Amino acid sequence: MSNSISIKVPKLRIGAVIGKQGQTRRELEELADCKITVDSATGDIDITTENANPVTFYKLEIVIKAIGRGFSPEHARYLLDDNIVLNIINLHDLGIHTEKTLETRKARIIGAQGTIRKFLEDSLDCYVSVQGRTIAVIGEASKIRIAHESIMRLLKGSNVASVKKYIDSMKKGLDYVSNSESNYIDYNDELDNERENDEHILD
Repeated sequence: MSNSISIKVPKLRIGAVIGKQGQTRRELEELADCKITVDSATGDIDITTENANPVTFYKLEIVIKAIGRGFSPEHARYLLDDNIVLNIINLHDLGIHTEKTLETRKARIIGAQGTIRKFLEDSLDCYVSVQGRTIAVIGEASKIRIAHESIMRLLKGSNVASVKKYIDSMKKGLDYVSNSESNYIDYNDELDNERENDEHILD
């Protein structure tokens, strides 16, 4: 019995999904024992398989989603690990719509020469991508909630010093956080909802 999944990614990220001379696509196909068909004109991607492990096949969809949100294929592959999750913050959902406001808010996460993004990544052992209308994080499940909240605080205007204090305090209680399922936001659990809203976050 064949299984199929359809994904839409921003057209500017199609090249990252395919890779140089198709290398990335071939590697992903071999990884999940599947066939990946890409429509470069629309950004539509179809994944089909008859033999893939259902778990790996499901995770491949998330890997491609991550590439679409600006992550390198190498970083996106970390999502194959059961302890690594993807969290996406849609700025439009936060009421941020105008181009000027979008750029201002995104700059709060990136910082001058990427300093704030690097601070978040180094502090929480994660990867942060700012792409179009979204801010996405790949990281350990136990730390993803902290990363999400830190980004939300920065978006609302908190300075880096106060966010650092928050991160330090939360990391002290990380054992509790990692054992509480409700204490992190796992994008994997929201995949069906995101699939319905692909057009909304594509830019």
